[in-house]
Amino acid sequence: MDVSHDTISLNRMQKTIVGIIILVVIIGGVIWLISTSRTDNADVPVENGDNATATSTDSNATTTIDTSATTTVSTGTVKEFTVTGSPFSFAPFLLTVKKGDTVKITFINAAGFHDLVLDAFDVRTKPLNAGEQETIEFVADKAGNFEYYCSIGTHRQQGMKGTFTVTE
Repeated sequence: MDVSHDTISLNRMQKTIVGIIILVVIIGGVIWLISTSRTDNADVPVENGDNATATSTDSNATTTIDTSATTTVSTGTVKEFTVTGSPFSFAPFLLTVKKGDTVKITFINAAGFHDLVLDAFDVRTKPLNAGEQETIEFVADKAGNFEYYCSIGTHRQQGMKGTFTVTE
């Protein structure tokens, strides 16, 4: 009788251990999914003096960038933006201008190796190392929503993109 009781206890213990392992794997998967999703603050538009902090996390490090200097300056028909790039996001995520505005975008690369490309207006920065910056200028001559992105490797597919909106 002790042998069968020990066998039943051993089976219950094995099932409990397997259940715990499955639970740990599920929790680990959920944590991994959350940590790799692009739900950071990089999609917060920063215009007219609003301040924000964008945090981007990659598999090796977390980089926090104070984007309080990222404001829109409107002087007549010239719109100026400072866009900060970090692995794998841009801050601010949304840039909005009116059709006909002259647009100046200063791209600052905070970490990694990135560029900024806006195909709809045939503009791009050169690829920049961390700490480098470049300004591009163009006229927003068509209305709509356009994607700007980093063309390095698979950065765009990893979420390094934003929206450039031109209103009538």
